[in-house]
Amino acid sequence: MTPKEWSAAWRQLDNSCAALFHAQACRLGLSDAQFWILYELYLAPQPPTQNELAARMYAPKQTVNSAVAQLVRQQYVSLTQRPGPGNTKLVTLTADGQAFCEAHIRRVVEAEQRTAAALSDAQRQTFTGIYAQWLQNLKEELES
Repeated sequence: MTPKEWSAAWRQLDNSCAALFHAQACRLGLSDAQFWILYELYLAPQPPTQNELAARMYAPKQTVNSAVAQLVRQQYVSLTQRPGPGNTKLVTLTADGQAFCEAHIRRVVEAEQRTAAALSDAQRQTFTGIYAQWLQNLKEELES
C-alpha cells in the first residue's frame, strides 16, 4: 500500500468512526459538541471548567460555551463558581444529566470498552503506538 493509498484508507476509517459517534449524538437529540461534553463529564473524576473541556475536546471555546449553555437550558449540566480568584466556572452534571449519561453515554463507553477487549493487549498497544507516532509525525509536518 502506498502512502497515498494508506492516507485515503485512513481518512475513510477515521470518517467512518466519526460518523458512528455523530449518529449516536443525533439519536440522542444532541449536537456533536453536546455529546462529547456529556461524554467527558461522565468520565471526569472532577468537574472541569469550560476551558478544560475545550482543551480535552480540541474544540473552539465558543463551540464548547454554546453547547454548555444549551445543556444548562436542558438541565443536564450546571455551572458553579470555582473556589479562588477569577470568574472560572466548573461544569457539573445535574441529577438529570447524570441519569441521562447513565442511560445513554454509558452505553457508548461500554461499547468502546467491549470493542477494545475484543483485541489482544498486544494489538491495543500496537494500534495505540502506531497511531501516536503517526499523529506526532503529522504534527511535525504541519508545524514545519
